[in-house]
Amino acid sequence: DRPLDWLDGGVPTDSVSGVDHHITARGVVEQSVREKRHNEERVAVTETTTPLVLVGHVEEKELVEKLPGFARNRDQYQPNSVVLSRIEDLNPSLNLVCFFGTWDPLSEEVVPRLLRILQMSYLPGVSLNLVGVDRDLKDKAGMAEFHRVQGLPTILFLSRGHELGRIVGQPGERIENQFLEIAERTNVY
Repeated sequence: DRPLDWLDGGVPTDSVSGVDHHITARGVVEQSVREKRHNEERVAVTETTTPLVLVGHVEEKELVEKLPGFARNRDQYQPNSVVLSRIEDLNPSLNLVCFFGTWDPLSEEVVPRLLRILQMSYLPGVSLNLVGVDRDLKDKAGMAEFHRVQGLPTILFLSRGHELGRIVGQPGERIENQFLEIAERTNVY
C-alpha cells in the first residue's frame, strides 16, 4: 500500500472521447475543468464549420453578403466574351430558376458563374430567381419538388411556360456555352 500523496501527480485512469480523467488529491475539480474546456472547444469548432443554410427565395445581394465564397467565385470567373456577345445578339426572353444549396460546394462553384454571366451581359429579357434548398432538396414553397430537382445546382431555362433545358450539377463545358445552346432554343417558342 502506497500513501495517497503519490496521486498528486495525477494518474490517468480513463480516456473518454478525448478527455483524460485523472485521479489526484484535487481530482474532481481538475477533471471537470478539463471536460468543460474540451466541450467549449468542440462547440467553437461546430459553430465555425456549420454552413449557413438559406432556404427559399434568395436575393443575389443577400447571397454574396452572407456567403463571401459566392461573391469571391463570382468576381473571379471570366466568361468567354465571344460567347457572351452571341447570347446578347439572341436577346433571349428567359426566366431562369436556379436551385442551389448554400451548404453545397458545387453550388458555390457553379452558381457564381451564372451570376457573373448575367452581370457581364446586357440581357433585358432574362430574369433570375434564386431558390435555396435544404439538405433534403426542399424549399419553403415546394418549387424544387414541383420541378423535380434531383441534383444541385439545377438551373432551369423557362420560356413562356416551357422548359427549354436545364443544367444540373457540374456543367460538362463552360456554363456560358450551355447557356448559349439553350438560349438558341427560344426561337422555337
